[in-house]
Amino acid sequence: MTIQSILRHHGFNCARKVLPSGRLVFETNSRASAPTARAGLAVTSHTFHGGDQPTDPTGDPAWWLMPGELDNDVDAMSTYFPDFKLVSGDEESPPVWYGQIATRLGPFWIAVAHRFDRTLPNVVPIQPASRGRRVGRRFWPAPHLYLNGNLCVAAMEDWEPQRDTVATVVAWAAHWHAFYVEWYFTGKWPAERYVAEAS
Repeated sequence: MTIQSILRHHGFNCARKVLPSGRLVFETNSRASAPTARAGLAVTSHTFHGGDQPTDPTGDPAWWLMPGELDNDVDAMSTYFPDFKLVSGDEESPPVWYGQIATRLGPFWIAVAHRFDRTLPNVVPIQPASRGRRVGRRFWPAPHLYLNGNLCVAAMEDWEPQRDTVATVVAWAAHWHAFYVEWYFTGKWPAERYVAEAS
């Protein structure tokens, strides 16, 4: 039985936060003034799935080159995940953020790439280059990957451009990796989705 399932069994839907290291933590008391509350970005509701990754339309204007368009992302990342590095985009390719997620299995490096259509950014595994586990001679890819190997951290409809930033995606990726570690050890993915507590 997992910590999450034990808490749920007793009626707790613990809020989740992601620390600057990328480590996911559970908050049993969601009041910000509580002495046990930790700094970090709250994980918002999202759904894991997989299949074909939505294509990124090309030919749209490079919105990220317009003054101020990346300001919210830069501010959120400097606040919540300051160790992630931004590689600026150009006319042909969107900007990409590189950094690591801390887990019980060690760090996992990812890239989070903006999209031309401003929808949910892509999450690409960097180191290791794939997410899965060996059973005998066979390699089993993790659940909730796109067919191209990228992480499916949320459904497209979970992304709200007026609310979310690339930091939201890093938090979802940290949540994905916490579940990945549990799957790695047990062979069971803990849950298909997360519904955030109402504040």
